[in-house]
Amino acid sequence: MAKKKKKNTQKKAIQAQTTNNELKKALQALKAERTPQNEAAMIERLKNAKLLAPVIFSAEVKPDAQGRVTLPNNASIKYVLVNTEQNAMFFPVFSDMEEARKMPVGQDQNTISYITRTLKDYGQMFSDATNTAEGIVLDPRSSAIFLPKSSIQKLLETEPEQASSSSPVKNGKLPKGISVTFAEPSTYPTAMVNAVYEECRNMPEISRVWMKLMTLGVQRYYTMIVETDKEDNSFLERIRNAAEAYVKDIPAEVLYYNNDLQERAVGDAFPLYDRELEV
Repeated sequence: MAKKKKKNTQKKAIQAQTTNNELKKALQALKAERTPQNEAAMIERLKNAKLLAPVIFSAEVKPDAQGRVTLPNNASIKYVLVNTEQNAMFFPVFSDMEEARKMPVGQDQNTISYITRTLKDYGQMFSDATNTAEGIVLDPRSSAIFLPKSSIQKLLETEPEQASSSSPVKNGKLPKGISVTFAEPSTYPTAMVNAVYEECRNMPEISRVWMKLMTLGVQRYYTMIVETDKEDNSFLERIRNAAEAYVKDIPAEVLYYNNDLQERAVGDAFPLYDRELEV
């Protein structure tokens, strides 16, 4: 009589797969010699890397055929943290499973799962005021490169959005319900403003133009708000082209002036161009 196979009740941890060979080399080079060049090379490879994060799910979950995980209702996910000798907490982050296996985390390794996260994901986590972690530590058992949350947030603030998150402006207008903010730029783009001013002088249909810094998520735009006698997208295109010749990391956008923008952005600000003040 054949013996009945014993059912394996042990939970199998989810292990996401990712490889970051170039990032690993850059991390090791930075550990060997902490130079600005090595740090810049590491950051460049880290920007778009998919990293492994150790987590604990509050309920048993199974990935689908594509490896995607959907949490059951009322289930939660807990990120594993490590403490430094100074008792500061950091998220351990691994470039691949080889690095992850070097550092067992948690009392029961069978409860640990690994999911992929990006630098942008961690930036969003650090924007939560209840998050007490000080940053991330990359490949803790080999390179042990610490990246404070302030450095991550600063890096993401200067990163342009990917093409999939292109400008929200459509034909000089913002879609309803979109959440953007307006402010004065900390560094005034004088050359760009002068170019826009000169272009507006050649378009008698333009009444007034204001310049603001518009923010959507982590992406910022130098934004010209244009009051015209009539809506003509060719006017906006000419203004955008004039501005873009003088911008680098922050793209330029153009919006038609309306009552909503008057309240949210313009207020009592002095325009960079005013037709009535032209001689």
